[in-house]
Amino acid sequence: MTQAGNLTWDDFFARIDETLGQAVGNARAREEWLSAAAQKSAAVPPRPEAFDQHFRGLEERMQSAAQTMADVDAALQQSEDILRTYLSASESIRQGLETWASRGIG
Repeated sequence: MTQAGNLTWDDFFARIDETLGQAVGNARAREEWLSAAAQKSAAVPPRPEAFDQHFRGLEERMQSAAQTMADVDAALQQSEDILRTYLSASESIRQGLETWASRGIG
């Protein structure tokens, strides 16, 4: 028997068979659940007012999320402007120090 690590080929194929069996069992369970759910939902007539209310709620959340994103974008823009100001000031200081140091050395 050929071995891969500590497993024999027989063990390896047995594990594959076991895993496939579990996958088939899980798929059958999901299929049964979906079938039962489809039968249950077919028995309940749709309520347009519930859908309308649900979609209004989604629309409100989307608007709220859009406003939040706009607020975040504005805050990031303000932070970027502040950082650019600091970067410009630090570059000016660096140039001033470079000039001062070159006078002291020369």
